Amino acid sequence: MNPRHPLRPGLPGPSGAGAMPRPSTPLGESVEKGWSGLRRVWTEVDWSLSFVAFLIYFVIVITYRFPGASYAVAAAAAGLIVEKGQRRMPYWLGWLLAFLIWGAVAYTQSQFPQVAWSRGVVDYGKLWLIMLVAVNVLTNPARVRFFLVFFLLLYATHPIRGALFNTFVYGYSLQNRVLWNGTWANPNDMAAVTFLALGIATGLLKDRSDLIRKAALVAVIVMTMVILMTRSRGAFLALAIFAMLTVLTNRKKIKALVGMGVLLGFAILAAPEGTFDRFINFTRAVRVGDTSEAHDLNSMQQRMEIWRIAGRIIADQPVFGVGLGAYNLMHYRYARNSAQTEIGGGARDTHSTFLRVTAETGYIGAALFFIPFVLAIARGRRIRKRYGRAFPDIASNVNYIEAGLVGYLACGVFGSYAHTVFLWLGLGLLAILTEDLKHTAQQAFRPVVRRPLPTQRARLPQPVGAPR
Repeated sequence: MNPRHPLRPGLPGPSGAGAMPRPSTPLGESVEKGWSGLRRVWTEVDWSLSFVAFLIYFVIVITYRFPGASYAVAAAAAGLIVEKGQRRMPYWLGWLLAFLIWGAVAYTQSQFPQVAWSRGVVDYGKLWLIMLVAVNVLTNPARVRFFLVFFLLLYATHPIRGALFNTFVYGYSLQNRVLWNGTWANPNDMAAVTFLALGIATGLLKDRSDLIRKAALVAVIVMTMVILMTRSRGAFLALAIFAMLTVLTNRKKIKALVGMGVLLGFAILAAPEGTFDRFINFTRAVRVGDTSEAHDLNSMQQRMEIWRIAGRIIADQPVFGVGLGAYNLMHYRYARNSAQTEIGGGARDTHSTFLRVTAETGYIGAALFFIPFVLAIARGRRIRKRYGRAFPDIASNVNYIEAGLVGYLACGVFGSYAHTVFLWLGLGLLAILTEDLKHTAQQAFRPVVRRPLPTQRARLPQPVGAPR
């Protein structure tokens, strides 16, 4: 019997040495109907203490209904002692560790050492520990599949549901911009994290369970609508990039283009009136070259002033920066001497991931931070190009997670997300799915060593002195 991928039963292994694996039946015939297929999502998982604690952590940080996120991380890390298999630390996690070490070096040069240690080095240390747990519990396709479905379910039933209820039931919004609470109390942050969930949902459109496919399709439409309803300028830019990547990297570009057009059409029709006013005003101001043409004049001018002050801070401290987590305090100092204190004054954030990382850790720290993202995306594209034709379903997961991560980073032009676990989770999922594709292909392409039959063995040359 041909070996089959645990998540892709329609993709058989090779029939001979070096043979290209081809589906023996159409992929559609391998779709599991009804609840029996859905039950396999958790019945195929090998459970462990670390994996359960890892899931509990995301229940806490997504739902905001329970305390104890730090205890969940500690339990997950402690469970790695008895976790089956060899411990792993992939290249991208090594880069994050190098960034953390550089942050500790920069802490010694910071003018705000207490803040740089407690809100910088310690917090990033926790983030590194969470990602270490992630790569050591998401070690097989069954666990990865369960986590993707689990994450999407949590996100749909809490941030997405809460944002829609706030808008359509309670009539609560921030200047007609959709939001929820916690991490998602800022519409820009709401849009950014939703891109990760959108990438996961799009990848699940080819899941083997028919019910998961249908739920993922609804999630893709609704999440696209929510992204539009945040009215974030960065989100509009990121959505355009997400659509472009999903179409250009798809083998069936015409089909992907039509599907993307239908998706955006549904989302636009379902979005409330006036959703695009903020973006239209912004593009008009850019085209005219005068920010006074924009209705949200204060927001645009304030952001430009904040970026100007961030540029000054980077220019003054290009090597070590101001220390992880200490930017707001340094911005307050610089803003006191600014000519436009009313606009950019106070302990402000940079409103840009790229500027904040550079301002807090210098150019060296910024390089250590962003290099793993570049490497993961480049590696994902290289592996997908090499094995994507043989395993299109697994490759599509890599493609959509990559599009969601790039969309997240595009939102980072207008928001600070370096310290968020969801950004690094996106990087981790991209790297894990890429390795899954590579491992599956290598197993399928492994040459088959055939043992000679007895009649063939008799004709083999016999060593001198061997008994006959």
